[in-house]
Amino acid sequence: MPPFTFELQPADCLVFSHSNWLGKAIQHATHSEWSHAAVALGPRHLIEAHDLEGVRQTEIDEYLADPTYTRILVCRPTPPFDVDKAVAKALSLDGRPYAVADLVRIYLYEHCGLHGLDCEQLDGEKFLICSEVCCRVCIAGGKDMLSQWKLHTPGLFIPAMVAGSRELAWKYDWKREVSHATVFAPAAPAPAAL
Repeated sequence: MPPFTFELQPADCLVFSHSNWLGKAIQHATHSEWSHAAVALGPRHLIEAHDLEGVRQTEIDEYLADPTYTRILVCRPTPPFDVDKAVAKALSLDGRPYAVADLVRIYLYEHCGLHGLDCEQLDGEKFLICSEVCCRVCIAGGKDMLSQWKLHTPGLFIPAMVAGSRELAWKYDWKREVSHATVFAPAAPAPAAL
């Protein structure tokens, strides 16, 4: 495994490529290689919205030890940016529940083209998804994360939007050397021709 040598700074946004079933489902639904996002609180410390635990604090080492995380991209908000306000916002979100229903809405919005969805329920901060945490933290620090994507709510923000935001600069791209035979199930044999 290549070492993660980059020193994270508070408010750095991280996006992850994840090869487990949920990661693959999110990648399929959003047409992207990215399936998770988090915000750095310090050199190894993160805050994220986790599907089972809600918004929580964790360490980057948790992801480095998990072989199903195959790529991590670190993006830093471009100046001017208020890191203190961003970190305060991140900490204020800690403990909020995960927004499972929002994943369904995002799938319908992204994959099925149902752009007329009533998204008013996505405007609040009661329930959150991972990339929405990044979006709300960056907005608190002074970045316009929504207009590039023509969104009116952070609730539809997906990990690929974190990776592709012009408000963030790519700083570090970590890739695990993966043996696809160990990560992915073998393909079923093709049916015999008649």
